[in-house]
Amino acid sequence: MGDVDWNGAGFRPGDGLDGLLDELVGRVRGVRHAVLLSTVGLVTGSSRGLSRADARHLATVAAGFHRVATDAGRRLGAGSGRRTMVELDAGGWLFVAAAGKDGCLAVLGTGEADPGVVAAEMDRLADRVGGAGRAVPSPAPPGPAG
Repeated sequence: MGDVDWNGAGFRPGDGLDGLLDELVGRVRGVRHAVLLSTVGLVTGSSRGLSRADARHLATVAAGFHRVATDAGRRLGAGSGRRTMVELDAGGWLFVAAAGKDGCLAVLGTGEADPGVVAAEMDRLADRVGGAGRAVPSPAPPGPAG
């Protein structure tokens, strides 16, 4: 994991997007890492502290979950996958949400993460990313988490 900042100078590709992901990690209780990706699994941004290899792996896994959920929903007449949540046996969560037409947001959370809060914050971030012209926002984010 020696490539945490993606090179020795501390520069990371897409620093603007990375900053938004860092903000999510720093602001939302229980969120450890976040990755913005294309639906085919290419990393377009990642939070600080996640190596390039781990960001790529998380993006690949997230794209696969999103694809499976979307395929199942379409096949069963329920529409495209919008959000997938996986509870991990070590007490954590993997959240994957659509972020526009061709993007996804993946968040790795601890057991302290509140799934409703994380889902709402992911929708807000997807809207912000859409405003930056990088992806189209999700159709209808849920109301505020209580």
